[in-house]
Amino acid sequence: MMNIFKLILIQLRINLGLSALRWYMKHDLKKFLGAVGIVALVLFSLGPIFFLYLRLLQGAYQITAELGQPEIVLATGLMISSMLVLFFGLTAVLSVFFFSRDLSILVPLPLQPGTIMGSKFALIIVYEYLTIAPFLIPAIWVFGIGSGAGLLYWIIALLVFLLTPIIPLGVATLFTLALMSLTNLSRKRDTLRIIGMVFFLLLIFLLNYFLTGIPEGEEIAYIEDLLLKSEGLLMHITRIYPPALLAVRALSSAGPAKLIWFLYFLLLNLAGAALVFMAGQKLFYRGLIGGNEVSKGKALSKDVMAQKLNSSSTPAVAIAMREIKYLLRTPVYLFNSLAILVIVPVILVVPLISGGALTTLIDSLRSEIPRLVQVSALAGFIAVMALFTPAASSSYSREGSQFWISQVIPVSAKEQVNGKILYGYMMSALSIPLVLLVSFVLLPLGLAELLLVIVIGLLAGLPAIVVSLLIDLLRPYLNWDNPQKAIKQNINVLLAMLAGGVIYTLLFLAGWLVYQVSGADLAVYLAVAAVSLAIGAMLYLILIRIAPNRYRDIEV
Repeated sequence: MMNIFKLILIQLRINLGLSALRWYMKHDLKKFLGAVGIVALVLFSLGPIFFLYLRLLQGAYQITAELGQPEIVLATGLMISSMLVLFFGLTAVLSVFFFSRDLSILVPLPLQPGTIMGSKFALIIVYEYLTIAPFLIPAIWVFGIGSGAGLLYWIIALLVFLLTPIIPLGVATLFTLALMSLTNLSRKRDTLRIIGMVFFLLLIFLLNYFLTGIPEGEEIAYIEDLLLKSEGLLMHITRIYPPALLAVRALSSAGPAKLIWFLYFLLLNLAGAALVFMAGQKLFYRGLIGGNEVSKGKALSKDVMAQKLNSSSTPAVAIAMREIKYLLRTPVYLFNSLAILVIVPVILVVPLISGGALTTLIDSLRSEIPRLVQVSALAGFIAVMALFTPAASSSYSREGSQFWISQVIPVSAKEQVNGKILYGYMMSALSIPLVLLVSFVLLPLGLAELLLVIVIGLLAGLPAIVVSLLIDLLRPYLNWDNPQKAIKQNINVLLAMLAGGVIYTLLFLAGWLVYQVSGADLAVYLAVAAVSLAIGAMLYLILIRIAPNRYRDIEV
């Protein structure tokens, strides 16, 4: 048992960079202050969003307190946190468990597979604390202050916060272990794993929708019943995830009941952790076998070989195709980039085919939302997808220790930048079918308006793609030991989102000002397109000017 604790400490020291930070603080204060400054900038920039979330929770507490069910605030924070852990835990487990570079060192050691897997499980839990903190801590704070909670509440709240990621991450771990052990020897294992993870998330969503849905035709009576029953809303919200109910009762109950409910929650989490450990003993190495094997390639005939040698493409296209191939053979990157494009259509379609009450809302939206808002919203979605898919913001970081290849290939830095911009556009264009689906289901537009949506969306995505590449080129994160870190622990992704948020704010202000002056929809579209091109061109000129020096100076 001591081995697992020692291994956990080693994993935390290495992966959290604590030793490196301590060294920088003593020997390179400038770099240490730079890292602290970036973190402070990110927190400061995200502050307004979380302040609005806190105010929303405070308003929700006042309303639910009048209904006699203030614990809904806690349930909301716990449910959001648990779903986030489950969603992000899939790729975290896949990356940390099966694609970490330290596995070649740990596996030959005289350690049980459960010990290795348990240390990595604990490492992911620490990462997930950063994920759930912005959502769970405000909920705990609002309920505790609003209810005048005592010291025992805050102690149990801390323990609940520490335990919250265990069960959802355990579910993600058990699924990933089973998936890896079933697909590890297949030639199409990467494809099967992506399909399996997407199917798992869709299944969770469908269960959530049908278990927490309101019966059609009985909406008013059903809601009245929830409001009149003690814990009616609480039982409805936590139906999909009963452990959240135990945690809420542990926090909201009075007297000895608080400790009893917490004991139930603690035992359930310990049982979940034990189950993960036992499953790891049986399945971890089985899923690891074959993970680094390369499938035998298909032999090419002389004619096909000659055709491939005689055919050629531009350097930018070749670079873009290289990025796509790299994406396809790395399940972590592929899942993070494409999962949302699969899940969102289901979110839109399921309520319609199930005959829910959403149909009435859709009918009213079609007639009441101005056409300018419809076109702008759909175009904005395409632009935002260019920012939120980590295609550009981690483009250089994803190359990792292989970046030296980009430095030595006979392709100029400018052409490589063009190829990465093209790749970013390809990923952004994957949202176009989704926009067409939204238009068909919710907001039917004419052909000319759909073309306008696509053109404006792609133009507005240009500055976001370029600024993301610029940030990642200026400070690439190349020294990672598993592919998950290149995206999930890459501060460049957050910085790119912040910079993109500033750019989109400028685009919104430009459109709004033009509309205030002219009142014409076409003038707004032209203004947004012009400002997008101007900002994108300016950033592009900066990028290609510094790219040659950066390609030369970056050390791998």
